[in-house]
Amino acid sequence: MSLLISFLIPPLFVSALGTERYGQWLYLFSIPTSLVMLDMGISSAFSTEIYRHHVEGRVEQAARLLRTGCRVVVALMLLVLVLSASLIAWHHATQGDLEFHATLFVLCLYIILGFPSELLVASFKIAGRFDQNQWLYLAARILELMLLLALIRTNQFVWMAGGLVAARVLMMLALAVQARRLTPTLFRGHWRDREPFKHLWLPSVTHALSPLIIFVSMQVPLLILAPTAGLTAVVAYSTIRTLARLPLQLSSQMSYSLFTEYTRMAANGQHGLIERLYRKGQWAIIGLFSLAAVGGWWLGEPFLNWWVKQTVIGFHWIFVCLVLEALFESMMRHRVCLSSSNNRHAFDAMFQLMVVGFAVCGLYITGQSTGELVWMVMASAGVTLSGLLILLWRDRRLDLSQMLGSGAR
Repeated sequence: MSLLISFLIPPLFVSALGTERYGQWLYLFSIPTSLVMLDMGISSAFSTEIYRHHVEGRVEQAARLLRTGCRVVVALMLLVLVLSASLIAWHHATQGDLEFHATLFVLCLYIILGFPSELLVASFKIAGRFDQNQWLYLAARILELMLLLALIRTNQFVWMAGGLVAARVLMMLALAVQARRLTPTLFRGHWRDREPFKHLWLPSVTHALSPLIIFVSMQVPLLILAPTAGLTAVVAYSTIRTLARLPLQLSSQMSYSLFTEYTRMAANGQHGLIERLYRKGQWAIIGLFSLAAVGGWWLGEPFLNWWVKQTVIGFHWIFVCLVLEALFESMMRHRVCLSSSNNRHAFDAMFQLMVVGFAVCGLYITGQSTGELVWMVMASAGVTLSGLLILLWRDRRLDLSQMLGSGAR
């Protein structure tokens, strides 16, 4: 459904708003997504700790930790909201674009309202009904799409952002009600009860790596392209990237499925089998993306013309470069799923963050000198290719059986 929505939005927005206006919406939406990093993984760290305490039988401690986590997250939401409003008001005083800044504030509110969602996930995991959490997210995505389609005709970004906020509020209320129904013991007791949480700061930083990587790799390029290559280039980059990331949907599901197998085999001491399974997964990912690159090279440009009525200069090279970046992300997810089964994934996440950071730097430096989309993407892909080769070299030199065996001991 997420994939379907990502394919429905571009043509609908382009036909209703125009390419330039849609590029402005993408640029606007990419700015407040940086606020996700300010959560710093605190919600995820609390959620993991609550789940661990409850599974180990310390229900009262888990309940106190949930109440403490709610207070911390709400305080963080208010702090980030005040900070965002102050920065937007200061920028509005210098620029004076009312629609831009009003929409930016509403989108910031939309992002901030999602902070407690990960905290409530603990209840669904404890009850063994994580599928309900996924269904609620799916319903929220459909509601967001329906509201956008209803409000897009107004051509008012503020109303469109307000529709997203309304959908987010309804989703959070549904999550809270269902979480309370599934685990009523966690919500009993006085809300002034406290539980120490200083030990969660370090795990929260580890949990924050994943949203940070997503923001740097997915949103920062849009922030760089808008002032250097123009809003039309933002739309071209976003739509071609959607096509290039199609095989990532399939490869990610494969890697996540293998994570369960890795955990089971590691518990049984089948480390040699894990290594063979990991190597076969790598070859499957490479084959999948190779087919996608060949198919996109021949069919991608006519499909793009039909999809969003847009012709992009240098489409083939841009598409191949973005497929390469998606391949690196897929290989890193495959690697992280292996190391996560043995709690050794922090270094892999740091390596991925370093590579995407340098790739974005290459995109920015090339944009300052040329301002052409194709050269900017090629510079970024060159850094990504280096990271991919380093990853493959590390995997070839590393004895996975010894790594897993030492971790198990």
